[in-house]
Amino acid sequence: MLAALVLMQALNGAAPAADVLAAPADQARLEACMAKVEVSPEMAYEDAMGWAHLEQAREARWCAAQALVKLGRAAEAARRFESLAADQNWAEPNRLDAHMQAGNAWLMAMDGARAVESFDKAVKLSQGDPDALIDRARAYALRKDWPKAEEDLSAAIDKRGEDPLALMLRSAARMQRQAFDLAVRDAERAAVLAPEDIDVLVALGQAREALRLGAAPF
Repeated sequence: MLAALVLMQALNGAAPAADVLAAPADQARLEACMAKVEVSPEMAYEDAMGWAHLEQAREARWCAAQALVKLGRAAEAARRFESLAADQNWAEPNRLDAHMQAGNAWLMAMDGARAVESFDKAVKLSQGDPDALIDRARAYALRKDWPKAEEDLSAAIDKRGEDPLALMLRSAARMQRQAFDLAVRDAERAAVLAPEDIDVLVALGQAREALRLGAAPF
């Protein structure tokens, strides 16, 4: 069950649509396109592609990729984000966001290897930002590479301090590595920080059961 929880967090924890640093002339159009993504992604995609065809605007391509995510075309969206992230002439914060969006889209497409590649670039560009580390840990979890997932989560916790999501995911990784006492400790701390989070409480129950049984309960 906790393995499913880890994957759920990998998918549901996908980065929200970031605020792109757009050229002043394109800002209002981008905001209108992104608003349309939420209510009619099909129309948003068509509008964005028309805009991109006429003006070659990166902002249009960004909106189109976000619409593809909403339409469930995650792998296609990931490739669009990767293309934007590779554009060295775009602002660095936008390129970082594009790497993060690409990684999360690959997670939604259940492609852990491609997700790791995208998050590797995000970690490097951000100089080890905790959010990028947590997202890369999700990708490692999807691949069941628990040692690397634990390493990234520990680094994120060291940099930002106590984070309930990072602690919960590290608890799962530690259970898989048979470190049940450490898994319980992480889950208990996560529950103190987020006492009403159902996922955290489920993780705590699983960790305690694993310690009692001496085996991960999944």
